[in-house]
Amino acid sequence: MNGAASDGAAPRPAAFLDRDGVINYDDGYMGTRDRIRWMPNAAKAIRRLNDAGYFVFFFTNQSGVARGFFTEHDLATLHDWMRSELAAQGAVIDDVQVLPASSGGVGGWLSRGPSLAKAEPRHDP
Repeated sequence: MNGAASDGAAPRPAAFLDRDGVINYDDGYMGTRDRIRWMPNAAKAIRRLNDAGYFVFFFTNQSGVARGFFTEHDLATLHDWMRSELAAQGAVIDDVQVLPASSGGVGGWLSRGPSLAKAEPRHDP
């Protein structure tokens, strides 16, 4: 998705949000919905981005998959549930990108630095 409309309209801006620690508390290896604790006003903030015309994406490292704490299926189920819960509050997540590697972002595509894309993430539509 390049943000450009097919009718020649101006491209839409996008917001890229790290899931753990931004949308939900990062309590370590968050692979099931019973472990999710939402950050205060997360849905409201996402809804404001939506209302301002932004695409909103989750990017998340999930080393718990590589470590065997949960499966990619568990993670996809969790993301479907999270998107549904947020949508019920008017907050739309356009896409989710997951890196299920064991690196936890060290040397991976998602780290606490300026570089996002160094390896190929897995897509949760």
